[in-house]
Amino acid sequence: MPLRLLGLFLIGACIGAAVNLGIYRLAYLRRRISGWWNLRREAKIHGRGFWIRPMLLELVFGIGIAALYWLEIGELIINIAPQFPGVRPGGAAAMTLVHYQFAIHVVLLALMAMATFIDIDEQTVPDAITIPGTIIGLSIAALCSAPVLPLLEIGGQQPDVRDLTSPLRFDYPTEAATFLASPWSLVLGLALYLGWCFALLPRRWRTGVGILKAWRVMWRRIAARPEKNWMLPIAVIGCAGIVGAWCGGGQGWRGLFSALVGLAVGGGIIWLIRLIGGAVLKREAMGFGDVTLMAMIGAFFGWQPVLIVFFISPFVGAVVGLLQWILIGENVIPFGPFLCLGALATLVFWAAVWDYASELFQVQWLVPSAIAICLPLLGAMLYGWQRLRERISGE
Repeated sequence: MPLRLLGLFLIGACIGAAVNLGIYRLAYLRRRISGWWNLRREAKIHGRGFWIRPMLLELVFGIGIAALYWLEIGELIINIAPQFPGVRPGGAAAMTLVHYQFAIHVVLLALMAMATFIDIDEQTVPDAITIPGTIIGLSIAALCSAPVLPLLEIGGQQPDVRDLTSPLRFDYPTEAATFLASPWSLVLGLALYLGWCFALLPRRWRTGVGILKAWRVMWRRIAARPEKNWMLPIAVIGCAGIVGAWCGGGQGWRGLFSALVGLAVGGGIIWLIRLIGGAVLKREAMGFGDVTLMAMIGAFFGWQPVLIVFFISPFVGAVVGLLQWILIGENVIPFGPFLCLGALATLVFWAAVWDYASELFQVQWLVPSAIAICLPLLGAMLYGWQRLRERISGE
């Protein structure tokens, strides 16, 4: 294990270097910056101490990857339910799946790290990260049987090895084998994927001219934009892959459909918040990059964990935003980093989180009711925040 951790530290540092490269090459204001060592000699160009953050990111990524391996593989904290401490998988197949799970987490962490620091620098999350990341998440769900997050629903006194690596799918807590085998699951899967593709197009709705005319004008604008040249192949190839997965059935289709539902729930709920916030505050309350980022996280996690991320992230964002407003008078903060922090917390503390949350999801009316109540409350809270800000600032 010590030799593995040392090797993973070095690999993690190299991944951190690639993340640094992505941060500067995929940003809106692209910069040809490579290693932090060279930045030390370019302080007059990039600013004094500019090299410190890239250096720390590589160091933290190296330590973080090694620590995550020790927690996931050495201690199995993600795969072992709290009521069964000390239980270990008994076969090589189970440990292989756990290693695949760890590799998937590293990919997701690298994507979230790039999105986080670009959002901090520019308050935007580029599609160059979230679109490929979402496609990677969907592909992993269809092709890999390793659980990104395990179900951890262990019955009886002695858990079976399969219980430790059973994926959490969309149909928890009830089975949906009949629905998955029906054409309606294919129709819904295609609709969710094409809805995501449509959301990525440069849409602009013209009000005051009638619905039909506004619809025609919107599609003419889309046809005139270059984005359609790369979005169309993504839509066609993705639909072909979905049809192929449905025809193949089994765990591949079940995993892909779960990822599609997670994509829709994650992106859709942030999109609703964006609409509500914009209507209440009369300005953009949340960038569309946050929508695509949450859709990417949902494609990896599934809809149940992404809802947990949704409920965790605002608490951290509200505390940081309030402190920032009080200390420096700035009330605009990027929300993408808090979504990523919520996803990281959900991942690392998954066993304890799911031990509590699984009981809530078993009450089928509870989660939809909580969302239906929380969204209007969010609008009321934003309205109160806006009025308080106006009163204090005298606007």
